[in-house]
Amino acid sequence: MCRDRPRRLGLLLWLASPLPLPAQLPSGASPSVVDPGAALEQLFEGQFRTEGPSVALDGTIYFVDLDIARGGNIWRYDPQSKRASVFRNPSGVAVGTAIDPRGHLITAEVASGGGRRVALIELVSGRTTILAHHFDGSPLHGANDLALDSLGRVYFTEYALLRPGEVIYHGNSGVYRIEGNGNLERLVPDAGVPNGIAISPDQRTLYVGTNRFDVLGTTAVLAYDLLPEGTARFRTVILKLEASDPIPDGIKVDIDGNLYVALFSTRTRTGIGIYTSEGRPLGFIPTPGPATNLTFGLGPDATSLYVTAGTGLYRLPVKRAGYHPSWRTPSGPRSN
Repeated sequence: MCRDRPRRLGLLLWLASPLPLPAQLPSGASPSVVDPGAALEQLFEGQFRTEGPSVALDGTIYFVDLDIARGGNIWRYDPQSKRASVFRNPSGVAVGTAIDPRGHLITAEVASGGGRRVALIELVSGRTTILAHHFDGSPLHGANDLALDSLGRVYFTEYALLRPGEVIYHGNSGVYRIEGNGNLERLVPDAGVPNGIAISPDQRTLYVGTNRFDVLGTTAVLAYDLLPEGTARFRTVILKLEASDPIPDGIKVDIDGNLYVALFSTRTRTGIGIYTSEGRPLGFIPTPGPATNLTFGLGPDATSLYVTAGTGLYRLPVKRAGYHPSWRTPSGPRSN
């Protein structure tokens, strides 16, 4: 049974118990992004791994669980009532979610029994529109994570994530962009096995978390220059992780450009690593289960960090507001 009553997590060793999860700061770092005494608040606990949180224009948090046997679920958490409810089942095994300028929900649906596509769901009517499902005439493996730029264009990572007996239709893992006219472009072909993705507040940098970036199996966070003509060019490795370290999963940025990276692992330390845009560590937020993704709240909730980890959804107060593209019209946010 799912429990959606918020509860505070206590103070014990996080490796031994899921109860105590204070933030940690690296030696010599300034506590400029998170209070060392801040602790995760558990908002939801389910039965399946959680993933892909995003915040709607009204502040509602959407996230998914990977109940693959039943096609996955999209959940909706209301910060006002502090209750979670299923928004959609099946979800096409959605792993990532994002909100577009009109307030619609964008989902990245993987293979492994899922939809292998990027789709748009109108939150009011529930109507679904497929945004991308083929490239160069072949079906996608399955989109993994999402980011939108200031123009509302959708970026997503794509790689083979298959169950036995499924078919790999093409070898075009990478980062893709769905243009405003609906065209699908493979923007980054050289990111190894890409996972998390984010765009800097100035729109000049594309961050990609990757596994097996090179022949040595390097896991890393990469920075690409986003150029005015619409192309992306590799710039540098921001963060390099050893083979025994966690895999960088979801990535978000704050208004100052700092990176918040979900470091996924089932065998070593897992949580949210916080870094400058150059990769200097600023802090670490341990989680009770493998960290998968994160998002910031909106408006008065902009300094709340929402984290999916293990089978739960958590919230943590931070000191910097999260970055969200400014999608506003003279009449306010568009909702339909």
